[in-house]
Amino acid sequence: MNIGDLVELSAYGKKILENKPYHKRLGMIRAIREYTKHAGPMHLSYAVSWFGNTRGSAHPRRDLKHYSKEVT
Repeated sequence: MNIGDLVELSAYGKKILENKPYHKRLGMIRAIREYTKHAGPMHLSYAVSWFGNTRGSAHPRRDLKHYSKEVT
């Protein structure tokens, strides 16, 4: 994922209670940050601006998926 990509919550991300305000919303990645836990391996955190919501949020990669428009 890159800055500017459109995203939505993944199936895993929809199970997280804290992500409830972002269900059925589209977001755009605005920043990617690296962090480590207890001097372990490097992880990425994706800062997302959600459309229709005034505040942004940060998510691990597994909470997000690329937006794909469904054609009916």
